[in-house]
Amino acid sequence: MNNYVKSGLVFAAGFGLAWLIARADISDLKADIATLKQGHAEYKTAQATARSDALETLLAKQQRDQERADTLAAELAVTQGQLLAVKQQLKARIDHAVANDGVTYTGLGPSGLQLYREALGYASDNADVPETRSGSAPRSDTATGPHVR
Repeated sequence: MNNYVKSGLVFAAGFGLAWLIARADISDLKADIATLKQGHAEYKTAQATARSDALETLLAKQQRDQERADTLAAELAVTQGQLLAVKQQLKARIDHAVANDGVTYTGLGPSGLQLYREALGYASDNADVPETRSGSAPRSDTATGPHVR
């Protein structure tokens, strides 16, 4: 055989062998790419599921918070209404107490004092309030107690 033919045969055999190796490598690379694509798709699906679960959890929390806010707003409206009613009652009672105390008092008279005691949560009777009539104040020379000298 001629050297050219031998060289041609060697070249053809080498080329064929390289082509088979390259084809096998390409098949392996295609399989690797398919595996990577599948892994990436699974990763994206897992990420989307995790985000969806997180959003559902946040939505449920937001709904609970909104329900709580609505309940508190309703309670606040009721309380404000009650406070307004009490305020109006006290205003009317203050006007009445001032009119009943008369012109002889320059500060709180018995009716005004009773009203303020009630408003502050004390008993409405005047059992522990000293007399306010003229001349009913005790004399200082008969006072007793730890601060008297």
